[in-house]
Amino acid sequence: MKKKLCFLVLARLISSCASQNSNFLINHYEKCVDDFCLSNNDDFLTNMKDVDDYIHDGVFILINRKENTYFKMTRYPGDPKYKMSLFEIGYIPTTDTLFAYEYEGSFITDNRTSLGDTEEKIIELQGVPHDVSVVDDYTVYHYKANESNSSYVQENNECAYIIDYWFVDRKLAKLIFGFDYP
Repeated sequence: MKKKLCFLVLARLISSCASQNSNFLINHYEKCVDDFCLSNNDDFLTNMKDVDDYIHDGVFILINRKENTYFKMTRYPGDPKYKMSLFEIGYIPTTDTLFAYEYEGSFITDNRTSLGDTEEKIIELQGVPHDVSVVDDYTVYHYKANESNSSYVQENNECAYIIDYWFVDRKLAKLIFGFDYP
């Protein structure tokens, strides 16, 4: 009887841990790039000259031609005017001509993440990815948190938060983070 009871308790403990692990946690949320942060950017965007001319279909792109990089901010339908819900940083593809606002920033996140960082640095920062995929020449590390396990997601009244780190030759070539569109 003791062996059955002990086994039953152990089985429930393992089952409980497995269900908790299905609600992934994120160690360090990426929230800002330079002075731009997820949610509200009224202070920064309203002070940029002619910024409304560069926002199309809820997307605003900044480029730094010297570093050949871009920073894309996306506003979801129904969001307030300058609330940006998803950020993307990457290298400008040589074949693309972007309609974008010229910017001198270096596009570094609040966790000091920047293009060119190694896979090892990201794993040290975030832990083992929740999922890994291969898309064209990229290896993508996926991280996600949802409202049931994240006070940050709850505070922003969102459903889920994602971070996707895109690597080429083990170096960060693109970063996408923010609130997942419901």
